[in-house]
Amino acid sequence: MPKDAFKRLPPEHRKQILDTAMLYYLEKPYDEITIRDLAAYLKINVATFYRWFDEKSDICIEIARGICTKGSPETASQVFDEFASSEDITDEENQFMKTILASSEELRQRVFFEVHVDLYLPLVKQHLQMARLDSRLRDNVSDEFVAYLYVTMEYTLQRFKHRQGIKDPALYTKLKDYMLHSLLPYGIMKSDDTKRPI
Repeated sequence: MPKDAFKRLPPEHRKQILDTAMLYYLEKPYDEITIRDLAAYLKINVATFYRWFDEKSDICIEIARGICTKGSPETASQVFDEFASSEDITDEENQFMKTILASSEELRQRVFFEVHVDLYLPLVKQHLQMARLDSRLRDNVSDEFVAYLYVTMEYTLQRFKHRQGIKDPALYTKLKDYMLHSLLPYGIMKSDDTKRPI
């Protein structure tokens, strides 16, 4: 998370810093970037960097948050899918997200859970609440828990895709559709509604 000192900067200055940092992350592998390198690229001293952020991953998370909030709520989900691309974001922003997804497990996990979950969770909860209003959900289903499970299952699927070396977008889409629209709804929807997506 950025510190208060960064949040107090004028919005255009914050954007310029994040845009510049994003370009640097596209030029050099994440693991090779030091805070000293990043501060020099941003034309600030190391003390200023630490006044704004605790570590280099914090700035990545802030860049990802900015990208994910640019367009529709669905953008937050699309930018975390390596096979999808969103028209709401630039080519550089799309490449940055793909770079993050291909980087260290720790960074990928932090960005996913601190950005994607925060942004996409309310949308999933809204869909669940609509299903509840339509009397399609089982009575004993916790909307909060199922929404969190739904969103975090996407991360599990992405990890499975990397582990299995799945490069075929059609296969990945089929697995995602099965897991999120068949397997999970089977346990939460009333029996006659398990075929309808939530």
